[in-house]
Amino acid sequence: MARVKAAVATRYGGPGVLKVRQLPDPTPSPGQALVRTRFIGLNFADLMQRAGVYPRTPKAPFVPGLELAGEVVLPGPPGLGLNAGDRVVAYPIFGSHQELIATDLAAKIPDAMDLQTAAALGVCGMTALYAIHHLGRSRPGETLLVSAAAGGVGTLALQIGRHSGLRTVALAGGEAKGALARSLGADEVVDYRRPGWKRRIAAMRFDLVLDSVGGPVMRACWPRLAPLGRYILFGFSGAVGPGAFSRLKGAWNYLRTPSPHPLHLVSANRTLAGFNLSLITDHRPLLTQMLGEVFDLWEKGDLRPMVTKIYPFGGITRAHADMQQRRTTGKVLIQME
Repeated sequence: MARVKAAVATRYGGPGVLKVRQLPDPTPSPGQALVRTRFIGLNFADLMQRAGVYPRTPKAPFVPGLELAGEVVLPGPPGLGLNAGDRVVAYPIFGSHQELIATDLAAKIPDAMDLQTAAALGVCGMTALYAIHHLGRSRPGETLLVSAAAGGVGTLALQIGRHSGLRTVALAGGEAKGALARSLGADEVVDYRRPGWKRRIAAMRFDLVLDSVGGPVMRACWPRLAPLGRYILFGFSGAVGPGAFSRLKGAWNYLRTPSPHPLHLVSANRTLAGFNLSLITDHRPLLTQMLGEVFDLWEKGDLRPMVTKIYPFGGITRAHADMQQRRTTGKVLIQME
């Protein structure tokens, strides 16, 4: 029986629970294609999967990983629209941290796009686009705040915001991350590592907020949402600190997140919305539309993923650790060796 390399979460926990193992080749079901992984796009959700706190996480041991880019080995049924050899992005939600993946969630990439770009653009691009345009209903001239603005989603959200005629405010930690946000067109940068950042936020007003952190970030930013403003919460990274995951810390962060009463939303004319891209995979037409819009922005030169580091597959544990320690910026990739 053929074997493939995979990074297996042997139990729930920190980066050290990831172990490279040899697993049997996956066998596609009748509705799936088989894809060979070339690049893995690392997302904060992968860390939460590994810690056992992501929705629908399988019991350990399991292979985590939301997304990848590679080539089709077996195309699956005609309805998938794939052929052997096609270059694709795939977002199986779980399982991308391995050489071969059986999935029904794969799409061809533009001819001019390399696999590195594809792995960096898919999930983060769809997340940013859905938050700003579909849920956020942005309008030119509005002010957009992006938390974790130097991350994979944040760097794309700033570009989409600029392209959409929005005034953008970036919330990021440290000078280097602030400089990256400015280079992507942020009109203003707030460094949450500097004392007084909450006072700066308190002096601002936002029409649209994209928040992947929750906790103290939402506590500071929610009151600054303008009438008719939209607050989009699409992550809860504040629950996973730079150290080992602690359920007590996660609970504390949860308690520090505001929970506005529906009547307050009415009187303040505000909208609070949330989404998790991995939980809307049954809505294929919407995902297809969003991915097409992301690829169209890339082809026009209006959207570029910021790939800052590529780890070898043998360094996948280090990649997880660096992201959890907030030592990464932009999009982090892992290359199959």
